Amino acid sequence: PTELADAINALPSSRVYQRWFQREYAHRNLFERAVMFGYLSLHSYNGLVWKPYAGSAHQPPGRADASLFAQAASRLEGVYIECQDFREVLERYSVKQVAAGPVFTYLDPPYLQTEGYALKFPEEWHQEIAAWMVKIHESGNLVLMTNSYAAGEAYPRWLGSAKHNFHVTYVDVDYTLGHAESRGARQEAVISNFPLQQKQGKLFT
Repeated sequence: PTELADAINALPSSRVYQRWFQREYAHRNLFERAVMFGYLSLHSYNGLVWKPYAGSAHQPPGRADASLFAQAASRLEGVYIECQDFREVLERYSVKQVAAGPVFTYLDPPYLQTEGYALKFPEEWHQEIAAWMVKIHESGNLVLMTNSYAAGEAYPRWLGSAKHNFHVTYVDVDYTLGHAESRGARQEAVISNFPLQQKQGKLFT
């Protein structure tokens, strides 16, 4: 963690570096990609590595924090990180029964009827996710998804006869980033196959 943070912080805050790293990222070794990703996260708009340079007179450049990297490394011990189609991941982990008890799956797909994602996520895929949520429930496991208000209206239809096993909770969220027309108070939907407490971590405070 310290070596990674030092390498990121040794680089100047530069629009040229930011654009160059975006182009060169895929062609570098593992450590160089980690440095580039960390740099891009700190120097791209809203921390999104494919977005334009975020530096301005009102926003000083960020610095990598080795202690946060160390905490993340500790939390990720024994954790699998997959980069696969959502269907493959859900098939592998979410519909299996394990001796330790129910498997908990958290779903955070690109929000339904929400623009601005780098890749398209069509409505048919949301309908597939609904079918997977039913499979997860029928396997005896737990599932929770956060999504747009529109999804809270649509998913119960897509869950079909299993919809009575699911709960839809709406949460007030204040959007502070993005285009002016997209900022302000919004409601997001939380869909789960178990009842949620009114306060459950920061999401519900």
